[in-house]
Amino acid sequence: MEEKEGGLSSKFKTVTLVLHGFTLSELQTLQVNSIPQTASEQNIRFFTSHFKFADYGPFDFKKVIEVSIQNADNKIVIHW
Repeated sequence: MEEKEGGLSSKFKTVTLVLHGFTLSELQTLQVNSIPQTASEQNIRFFTSHFKFADYGPFDFKKVIEVSIQNADNKIVIHW
């Protein structure tokens, strides 16, 4: 992510990356600005509904990898 442009500051203090398509064991390293980060596996439900007939059950959850980092005004470089 490129560095901040302009004079306004972001109200967002944390950025959460959600990676999908592979498992945590396949992720060798995850670095932000050359600093190793700890990622975790989560189950995320992508679709929610207020109607029981629209509940997809266990097929509605997907395993993803999440890592949260501090938002910054300077450039954020992510390597994995």
